[in-house]
Amino acid sequence: MLTDMIRQLAAGAYAAPEFLFGTVKTASPLSVAVDQRFTLPEEALLLPEHLETLTLRVEHRLAGEPSLDETFTLQPGLAAGDRVMLLAAGGVYLILDRVGTPGRVRAAIGGEDNAG
Repeated sequence: MLTDMIRQLAAGAYAAPEFLFGTVKTASPLSVAVDQRFTLPEEALLLPEHLETLTLRVEHRLAGEPSLDETFTLQPGLAAGDRVMLLAAGGVYLILDRVGTPGRVRAAIGGEDNAG
């Protein structure tokens, strides 16, 4: 679907793409409020893999040993309140990435935010 959108953009089938900013209202089902103008439902959104939740389930069972059955989150997905940048074209909205708070930088050590 993304490759089709890119081909149609290149062919001039859509108006010029537009960058928008929004806030995730709900994670499941996914919905994004765009600049308090409108809300996009999951059906109108394309989500790249790097923004999907990725979990790993580890299960270990051996006779005579303690068993292990845990799930680990390797990559968190989008959450309510996350700011996102979108590329809009032809009624389809591709979420490009999360957007940080302007003027804030995560310190390399200690994880504190520093205004900059």
